[in-house]
Amino acid sequence: RKIAIINIIKSKESAMLNKNLFNKGDVVAIALSGGKDSVCLFHLVLQSAKELGITVKAINVEHGIRGEDSKNDSLFVEKLCKSYNVPLKALSFDCIAYSKENGLTVEEGARRFRYANFLQLIEEGFCNKVATAHHLSDNVETVLLNLFRGSSPSGLKGIPEIAYGGKTIRPILNATREDIDKYVLENNFNYVVDESNNSDEYSRNFLRLNVIPKIKERFPEMEKAVARFTNVLCEEDE
Repeated sequence: RKIAIINIIKSKESAMLNKNLFNKGDVVAIALSGGKDSVCLFHLVLQSAKELGITVKAINVEHGIRGEDSKNDSLFVEKLCKSYNVPLKALSFDCIAYSKENGLTVEEGARRFRYANFLQLIEEGFCNKVATAHHLSDNVETVLLNLFRGSSPSGLKGIPEIAYGGKTIRPILNATREDIDKYVLENNFNYVVDESNNSDEYSRNFLRLNVIPKIKERFPEMEKAVARFTNVLCEEDE
């Protein structure tokens, strides 16, 4: 019975990670903030690295927004990577100043800086792919944000599993936030908590904290339904 239970747990873990996004010989850098989602992805990929025939590295970006808390999160990531002998590339910048200079919101400025540097690190040979921890719940938020902003059908396809010509991948895009919570809890993994996620000042947080929970009360399977909707749009677009 113990063997059967272990096999069931491994099966669930395997289902969370889309292994088709990896190729033998890949050098994959995990975008590792230290938060629950990226820690989940970090462990899932590490556990499958030998099977997949890949090398695992990590990238941490300190955005300079939350003072000492942000720096402490980066220290956590540094210690985590050292404990597993995972090479880490640490970056730091002033997101608020960068966003103002480029006429961007803080959210968009942070995203633009991260991805520009992901692609730069790939060009420099640090890795050949960057894996981010976007999941199904993130995808639903993105679809709703784009819808409320008047997006075209293309924008309602949500977050792609593969972007930038295969240079960035989202291996747990089909996992829900509940799947991730359960996996991290069952394995007793440590992670950091970004307190800014509890503020609904940002549009994404507003949806996550105030809107989506209300929708799920009436439509419990709404995330899976939105996923089917985005899949249909992707097929139509192709």
